[in-house]
Amino acid sequence: MALTTQTDGATATAINLTTTSFVLVGGVYSFIAIAAAGTMGLQQLGPDGATFVPSFTALTPGAGGAVQSPVYLPPGTFRFGGTSTSAAAAIQRIKLN
Repeated sequence: MALTTQTDGATATAINLTTTSFVLVGGVYSFIAIAAAGTMGLQQLGPDGATFVPSFTALTPGAGGAVQSPVYLPPGTFRFGGTSTSAAAAIQRIKLN
């Protein structure tokens, strides 16, 4: 299953399980952990496999979810990785004026 965010920044979508990949069009994104058993890092998929995004602060569960500071991501295919085996997160593209 792949997810492509809308470019107006109005979309937030739940992503479940660390095996689900999603496509981002590039830009500044905000993430919030909805549910997780462990920590969720972000990996970018490429021809050499999956590499963790160093500028992404891992999400952990918390009261109301754990918000990650906005982070710039290039266009590409991503997935969550880390110690979480069951996770959900909301992703929102931030529209810059």
